[in-house]
Amino acid sequence: MCENMNTSGFDGFPKEFVDFLISLRFNNTADALPENKLIYKNLISEPVLKLYHSLILIALSVSESIAAKSSK
Repeated sequence: MCENMNTSGFDGFPKEFVDFLISLRFNNTADALPENKLIYKNLISEPVLKLYHSLILIALSVSESIAAKSSK
């Protein structure tokens, strides 16, 4: 079913989420890429993965035939 599920559920996106996305317009350079990747992971990727794990349990309770697989 859901392997390696994080035990803490989705509780929304961090408040810095929108500010980070807006800042990419001005700070999306090759030099900034390593730092931006770390910030992206913390502010976007990890919360989305938590949201997926929260929702997949609900979806599978409706129908076990739902084909949904996390890319991580």
